[in-house]
Amino acid sequence: MASDGKGERLYPKAKLIMKINLPIFQALKKIFPNGLYTRSLIIIITPIVILQAILTFVFLERHWELVTKKLSSSAVSEIGMMIDMMKNTDIKIISANAKEFYDIDLKLLSKKRVDKKDVVLRIVSSRTISLKI
Repeated sequence: MASDGKGERLYPKAKLIMKINLPIFQALKKIFPNGLYTRSLIIIITPIVILQAILTFVFLERHWELVTKKLSSSAVSEIGMMIDMMKNTDIKIISANAKEFYDIDLKLLSKKRVDKKDVVLRIVSSRTISLKI
């Protein structure tokens, strides 16, 4: 207010400078609530929901990677065990044990080399197993 007490503002254009008239702000003003209580709830709840979503994504991604590594490591060790057994045991016994305990149909391709180019990896665990081998 002015010093003479008439109620005039010292800076009459200050109100015009502070107001931004962009269409997007007008649309947001219509969408967002006007009350203090609802605004404070949004201010408190929104960061919590965003943080929860990020942490859930990170946890599940890490968990998926860990489980895939462990399962592929287990499959590689089972295959390695069967290969080691081939030195001392008959292939029919190994094939029967593989079917019974691991639910694996074991077929021996004698003296045949398998190229990595010929193998099509369709699932993530297959890719991980091929990296382990």
